Amino acid sequence: MGVVGKIFEFLGFEGEKKEVKRKPKKEKKVKATFNLKKKNKTEKVDAIDGIKVVYPEILDDAHDYLSYIRNDEPVIISIEECQDDELDKIIAFLSGAVEMVGAKITLLEKGKYYIVLPEGVEIETEAR
Repeated sequence: MGVVGKIFEFLGFEGEKKEVKRKPKKEKKVKATFNLKKKNKTEKVDAIDGIKVVYPEILDDAHDYLSYIRNDEPVIISIEECQDDELDKIIAFLSGAVEMVGAKITLLEKGKYYIVLPEGVEIETEAR
C-alpha cells in the first residue's frame, strides 16, 4: 500500500481489497530412465542407471531386500535365477511389502525383471 492509500485509510475510506489467488502446488514426480540391454547376458550387474539390482533365488533371499523398500529406495528384482516353485512366493511377498509402504511393483520385462518404486516415483522405459 502506498502513501496515498494510507492517507485514505486514515480518513476512513477503504478501497476494495484484492484477493490474491494462488495456484495449488503440483507434486513433482521423480522420473528415472533405464536401459536393460546388457552386453553379456550372463553377466550380473549391481546397478542399472544407479538403481540396485538384486537376484533372489528363494523366498529367504527376498527378506534380505526389505531394507530397500523400507528406505524408499528403488530396486530392480531379477527373477532369472529364481527357482520356479519359489517365484510366485517371492512376488507375492514383495507385493505385500510394497503395498504396506505405499510403493509399487512393476513388471519391466516378462520373465526377467520387476522394479520396486517408492511412492511418488515414476519411470520412463526406452523403446525396445
